[in-house]
Amino acid sequence: MSVTWTGPDGKTRDVAARETEPGAYAVELVGLAPGAHKIRASARLRGRPWGEDEARFSWEPAQEEPMDRGWLSKAAAAGGGRFLDLATASAEDALSALPPPRPRDETTRRRRPFASPAWLALAAALFLLEWALRRRAGHA
Repeated sequence: MSVTWTGPDGKTRDVAARETEPGAYAVELVGLAPGAHKIRASARLRGRPWGEDEARFSWEPAQEEPMDRGWLSKAAAAGGGRFLDLATASAEDALSALPPPRPRDETTRRRRPFASPAWLALAAALFLLEWALRRRAGHA
């Protein structure tokens, strides 16, 4: 399997492909420049050409707006919380901002009503009653 990648500058580079499952391959492209790119893959079986494919795509860097930290701080304060920038905060700061754990009630005993003999007897009696009523009505 050979894979070539042609960037917007027109330079062709060989790319290593790794098999993710039988017959499926993945490539990792690093250092993408903005513009049109082309990937061409060709496979050979026992030295003879077996198949090839080509894909074209355009890549542009993400245009993210910066966060308005002032507005986020005011909004968090208005809601009774506080703003924490995860890019600059440490793990200790993030964990200390969490509320303390609340104690919960503990289940000490579970009742399983359908495992008791009384429920079994009630269910059997209801089935017998239903059978007797259907038989009396002529449905059985």
